Amino acid sequence: MPADRTPVLPELVVPEQTGQVHPERNVRDSLIYDLAPDIDEIRQIPVDLGLRPYRVFMVHVAWTGKRRGEGQPYETSRREILPMPKITNMDATTFMLRGYGLTEEGGIAVTDISLQFTEDDLTGKTPDLTDPEVARTGRRDAEFFWEVVEMRPTPPQTIPRRYVPRSVPDRKATGWVIGLVKQTGDRARGQTFNRTSA
Repeated sequence: MPADRTPVLPELVVPEQTGQVHPERNVRDSLIYDLAPDIDEIRQIPVDLGLRPYRVFMVHVAWTGKRRGEGQPYETSRREILPMPKITNMDATTFMLRGYGLTEEGGIAVTDISLQFTEDDLTGKTPDLTDPEVARTGRRDAEFFWEVVEMRPTPPQTIPRRYVPRSVPDRKATGWVIGLVKQTGDRARGQTFNRTSA
């Protein structure tokens, strides 16, 4: 420490000047990541009690044409977020009457997402990509979205609601939080995409 910065009292020593604090060099070796599987087990408790009624999927779809909307869509990957996360503000998805008919607009928040997912997962860069730097999901014939499906004990099946990220995922101490905005193009009840490898 330079002589002109020498404190009068030892208790006034700034920690970073003495090397006592530093950024975490390997996050995967940190305590919170060691505890991530245990946190997920605890997060499973409200699921087992039936308090998490929505299943959440991250979906990649490609089209047989040269760009989105041309030809037929086919699903290239579907990954469920487990343990089931918490959906808040579902009532913020509201019905709006437009010139072309009744539509749903608005957004929701998805919280309590396992730390075993990454930002690239949540924003659609994986698992469809083996390397997030390769712009495969940026292809003109590919799209990424989330589907939120209410679990219902009796028929009919619910309509899977389609959302896209509206914010950068926020990594909290024990899990991710992300905001989603409603997108048109919900699948009909019971409709499925063709499964084809891209």
